Amino acid sequence: MFTGKTAIVTGAGSGIGRAIAHAMAKRNAHTILVDINLESIEKVAREIEPLGHGKILVELSRYRGRIFPSPFMANIET
Repeated sequence: MFTGKTAIVTGAGSGIGRAIAHAMAKRNAHTILVDINLESIEKVAREIEPLGHGKILVELSRYRGRIFPSPFMANIET
């Protein structure tokens, strides 16, 4: 259904975001998992890995009440 499409899922480390990440991966979308907790999106990435679709993990950091991309990105796979 979403073959060749990319889904950017914010809050992908838990709750509704996690559920959406799973749903998109099951529908053949490449997923970009975004959250402020890198460990949680690494866990979600492992959960959807058997589906065999590409994924990129993006950790966000908080600084003085604002959210920015962290200087590090992990597990960039296609």
